[in-house]
Amino acid sequence: MSRAAFAALAVVAAVGLLARSAAPVAQACSCYEVTLEQRVHQSGAIVLAKMVGVSATPIDVIHTDYDGILEVERYLKGSGPLQLTATDAIGGGDCGWIGPHAVGTSYVFFVHELRGETFGTGACSGTFAVSGEWARPERLRAVESLTDSRGSYAFLVALGVGSLGYIAWRMLARRRAP
Repeated sequence: MSRAAFAALAVVAAVGLLARSAAPVAQACSCYEVTLEQRVHQSGAIVLAKMVGVSATPIDVIHTDYDGILEVERYLKGSGPLQLTATDAIGGGDCGWIGPHAVGTSYVFFVHELRGETFGTGACSGTFAVSGEWARPERLRAVESLTDSRGSYAFLVALGVGSLGYIAWRMLARRRAP
């Protein structure tokens, strides 16, 4: 091999190594499998909410951190404020999913810790859409059956109506008494 060919090969190899070292490191999402029952049990709150906006914070040239602004439709488990902010849990093997594409879609969020009006979410948090292209309404019904959120609401309504009926009956009974 001539000196010129060897030098050209060395330059190509050096450029290849430099380009590889300057390239961003690939990130992979790795999630621990959890059943729906475990997710419901482990969550401090379960929220059905619509993503009404996002705020973006650039991290570096390639990455942007998004926070989702949510309007709560209802709590399936627990309670809390009616407006929330979901922060993407980027790092630790998890991948974020919040972005402009999510605006206008309703999701079920499994919240482990609500810090004021903010909680963390990510690709491994179990969040799923209940409206839009990726909707999973059957999963919402499964969560509702595990939390009995519809049944407890119906019970409270029946209790309230029953209490009002009893009060009205007592008031009428007092008027008729001599």
